[in-house]
Amino acid sequence: MKNKSARRMLYFSSFLFGVVFVYISVLVGCAYGEDCVSCNAPTFPEAQAFLAGKGYSEDGYTVLLAWNEAARYRRSVLVAGYHVLAKSGGATFDLYSDAAGNLLSTRELLALGVWPKDWSLPPIEQQEEIPPALAKAVAKRPIPVSTATAVGSAAAIVLPTVDVAALEMEDAEQSANPDPGKSARRVGIVRDLPAPIRLEGARATDGAWGTATDGSRVWAVTIESPGARAIRLRFTELKIPTGCRVIVYNSRNPVEAYGPFDRIHSGDKDLWSDSCFSDLVTVECTAGPGVSTDGLSITIENVVHTYKGFDELPWAKSAGTCNLDVTCYSDWAYTARGIGGFTFVSSPNQLHCTGTLIADSHPESSIAYFLTANHCVSVQDGTSGASSMEFYWLYQTSACDGTPPAMASVPRTSGGADLLTGVDSSVGSDFALVRLRNAPPTGLTYVGWTTTVPSVGTEVVAIHHPRGDFKRISFGRLSDAGSPQEGGQPVKPRDFFHESLWHLDPTEKSIGITESGSSGSPLMTADTHLIIGQLWGGYSSCTYQEEPDYFGRFDKTFPLVASWLGVLDSPLDVDASGAVNIADIQLVVNALLGMPILYNADVDSSGTVDATDLQLVIIAALGG
Repeated sequence: MKNKSARRMLYFSSFLFGVVFVYISVLVGCAYGEDCVSCNAPTFPEAQAFLAGKGYSEDGYTVLLAWNEAARYRRSVLVAGYHVLAKSGGATFDLYSDAAGNLLSTRELLALGVWPKDWSLPPIEQQEEIPPALAKAVAKRPIPVSTATAVGSAAAIVLPTVDVAALEMEDAEQSANPDPGKSARRVGIVRDLPAPIRLEGARATDGAWGTATDGSRVWAVTIESPGARAIRLRFTELKIPTGCRVIVYNSRNPVEAYGPFDRIHSGDKDLWSDSCFSDLVTVECTAGPGVSTDGLSITIENVVHTYKGFDELPWAKSAGTCNLDVTCYSDWAYTARGIGGFTFVSSPNQLHCTGTLIADSHPESSIAYFLTANHCVSVQDGTSGASSMEFYWLYQTSACDGTPPAMASVPRTSGGADLLTGVDSSVGSDFALVRLRNAPPTGLTYVGWTTTVPSVGTEVVAIHHPRGDFKRISFGRLSDAGSPQEGGQPVKPRDFFHESLWHLDPTEKSIGITESGSSGSPLMTADTHLIIGQLWGGYSSCTYQEEPDYFGRFDKTFPLVASWLGVLDSPLDVDASGAVNIADIQLVVNALLGMPILYNADVDSSGTVDATDLQLVIIAALGG
């Protein structure tokens, strides 16, 4: 970053005093230059009540914003943040609490890797990262062994038939009722197995053991969910000794195989397998010749039954006919590579949303940060959150208005994601920032962003997966006319949301809209291709073409994501190198020994460099 030393001085100053002296208009200032005296300040009743119990009464303090944030140095730990206004003095400050409801001190926050926020950053712009030549190849898949042994023909666990007609009737009723929230699109349901499948050492409740030609021991169990377009399995226990391998494959087409799966991610309760595009799947565990199965432990409790066929013609037609194929607009080809669809489990359903790989400010890095809507992903838990995310890339036609590819053929990233930070849609900008746990394919674009607030009338573009369908594009402009269905009132406040009205062509046909499943998709300025928001919702559809949509404003999101995107340096990054490492430890040691250094080694701003500063930097260097 340019002018890094000046920024660090501001950063440490705000951290030292525990307050950020900005006027309320900086946070909740009305868009487009309106007089903020008339703006309604946000309120968060639950957060307000919680802080009242900690001595911050509603009479003296107002919660302006509440969010969740991951601890960098204690993965799986989420803290709650509160941006608070002191009514008497007009100053704002931030408080944090842990899951037990304890307010956290400055030192505790630093030890966790939670950095103070700078709510007064000037407008910043980050250009998109144009990828090298696109690599379309799907990752190399494992080769099943059980297909060549007796266990490959073992009897399947067969689940009852799903009443798909009833599910589709529910979906149709939801689509028929105008709802401003572009909800996540349901594409599957979670089903319980008749009884959990357990494998402990050589003992199994289901399936069978056999011997491969090379002497390996092979256990396999087959699960059928009749009529499923795809199946995902939920492992609630997964301990795999060295020399053993667990995979999942399509029993009807074993070439489609996924894995190996070797552990449940630290802090998670479960692990969801990749979607296997079949109604019959096999779980296989192989122990190499002479390998002991002591310590082997597998439990499978649930499956996701995907009942929406992504690559079939009726499903392809499910998105409204006024949607535009993104491939027809070559100017957007590079940017479109960064937008992906994803499914996630929110029991009892599997849902679909859209999001964007977003560029950070370090040119040498390509960390897979992904921006989407908070109403899609708001928790970490694999049964209903980020841990269950499965990302689909390049689900789009190869030629304008062509046939979309089969879903099993497009690149995917499984393994879930880590929820970094997010704000609810009730008053905030409805965003979630996650980091993929596994690397996405090469050749994808990391889309740029800007915190400059564009004016009414600015031409904008959205790229999205309506109803989980192949990728589409919409053209419009920022508006302030409000929603016709709401009597001209905006559906969401302009304090936190952009309003976009989609264009009509000369024949009064909409030039794109958004639908359920489009949630989380980026809104970008047409001339720069930079993100200015992500989709919350709106009434727009092929039926309601005159209705606007609403996108959470990225400039309001930005203070909460700035440190993740590399705009702010950690107080523990003593030499401002971009990473907390051995060099920072050495600088603190030098300061403790009385040696002169050019940096601030008092990382906790206590007024002196002491053992606590050294401890905090060591924790960060080891855990970060």
